[in-house]
Amino acid sequence: MTPSVSRRSFLYSSVGAVAAVPFAVPAAAKYSPASDDFPYEIQKPESEWRTQLGDDAYAILRDGGTEKPKTNDFWKSTEKGTYHCRGCDLHVFSSKWWVPLDIGFVFFTHGELNSNLLGMDRPEVPYPESASDTELLDSLAQVETHCRRCGGHLGHIVSINRKVLHCINGASLTFKSASA
Repeated sequence: MTPSVSRRSFLYSSVGAVAAVPFAVPAAAKYSPASDDFPYEIQKPESEWRTQLGDDAYAILRDGGTEKPKTNDFWKSTEKGTYHCRGCDLHVFSSKWWVPLDIGFVFFTHGELNSNLLGMDRPEVPYPESASDTELLDSLAQVETHCRRCGGHLGHIVSINRKVLHCINGASLTFKSASA
């Protein structure tokens, strides 16, 4: 017997699959910086990461956490320079692409060439069979951005006012001033 698929569920799954194509990454790149699934250039034991990063940055970079809004001053900084991954010092963003938003996170229009890997932050539960449109949208996966050299979780790709932006945790970054 062939399983029944409603037109709505087929359309949502088709749209989701097409929308994800520009963000697709190999299955092996699924976020798990501590796993051996993806050959990151920089790999360290957990104890070394914890010592280097401290509790807050470790929770974000290695466990995929999110900082509280406005807890890092990068969200409002207008200084010219470059932003680097706190885990490995890879240049990942530039102040010339910084977007000022009063939300409390650091926003960029895009990252440095070949510095970010994208992955899916999958929801904990599968789509409900009879989900309303709102429930379905709430359960969709988010696109994550990671440092391509060490696998550190930097933040997410989001849409704000019809602009696609990198929404980055300030604790995952370090800054090098252009005047230095």
